Amino acid sequence: MKTLTCHNTIIGENDQSAIALPIVAANLDELKEQLPAIKESQPDLVEWRIDHLDHTPELKDLKEIRAALTTGLGDLPIIATFRTQGEGGAMPLEEAAYGDLLSKLAQSDFDLIDVEVDHDQKLVEKAIQAIHDQNLQVIASYHNFQSTPTNAFLQNQFEKMANLKADMAKIAVMPTTKADVLRLLTASQTAQESLAIPIVTMAMGDLGKISRIAGQLSGSAITFASLDEASGSAPGQLTIAQIRQIFQLL
Repeated sequence: MKTLTCHNTIIGENDQSAIALPIVAANLDELKEQLPAIKESQPDLVEWRIDHLDHTPELKDLKEIRAALTTGLGDLPIIATFRTQGEGGAMPLEEAAYGDLLSKLAQSDFDLIDVEVDHDQKLVEKAIQAIHDQNLQVIASYHNFQSTPTNAFLQNQFEKMANLKADMAKIAVMPTTKADVLRLLTASQTAQESLAIPIVTMAMGDLGKISRIAGQLSGSAITFASLDEASGSAPGQLTIAQIRQIFQLL
């Protein structure tokens, strides 16, 4: 498993997926209320899901939330993610506005910034360059909530992300058969051997739960967990306590 160093955290260390907890909050006050329980659960990193806010944030909003996360969680690495509706997100956002938000995120000192690659390529390239110019890191991502594309498509997406000079490549798909889950794991293993950067993969939903604890086989450097069974940000997420128990058994 390839690794990525962020602060004092080595993501993917010892061939075990780092556990990321998504933060889903409508506003700053709601986010602050969640931080003590998140800190107590001791994740390896957190993902702030911007698309669950009740408004489109301005730069000052992003900086305020970044400061609150630092105060509440210390040096814990933070992924800043705006998931667009086409890839399963909660808030509509036009293409140009998405590019503008990525530009603001590059100025907001988040450790890792999620950039969806299935957008205008000039927009994507500009965003990644702006993030790297601030010495921040990029998780290039692709999410499919309808199906599991062919192995060739998945490999092309991985290679595209690497060619864009992302620091990590993430793919999440929706399986409809057991064979889809196995294909995703196989495509993941192939990608982690061939790419120079770490990968993150998962098959979503109940059928794909096994993929969330199979990082030692698939090479996935991060798995996403929920704080409890009511707070997940994607279908099929296990709780952080469940994943920790399974990892200990493995």
